[in-house]
Amino acid sequence: MNYKVAINPVGGGSDTGLKSGDILEKDVSLLVSNYIKGRLDELGIENVITRTTDDNISLDERIDFIDSSLGLGDDVIVITNGLSSSVSGVEIIYALRDSSSFARTLAQQFLNSDIDVNKYYQL
Repeated sequence: MNYKVAINPVGGGSDTGLKSGDILEKDVSLLVSNYIKGRLDELGIENVITRTTDDNISLDERIDFIDSSLGLGDDVIVITNGLSSSVSGVEIIYALRDSSSFARTLAQQFLNSDIDVNKYYQL
């Protein structure tokens, strides 16, 4: 199956998210999301990003954008980038409709790259 990827940086506009000094979650999540988008573009993987500017975008608007751009089928992976003040490492959350095989593979790739994986689970 050829997967399509929707990249969703949290926050934007007045929703700054977590703050540490001058560092805002909305800026970090957009930076990480733009990096992922660039890599996916280089690899020729179809993808969209839900926000490219510092704008407030509601959850419904994000879902509508993903649906109109890629659809909401089993071939669509949504990556949401955000920070947590209480969790270290990466958390991978996958949809109830999916098995754990992709999440497990992704977790192993992070671990192989010396990136801590806190957990992966269904939501």
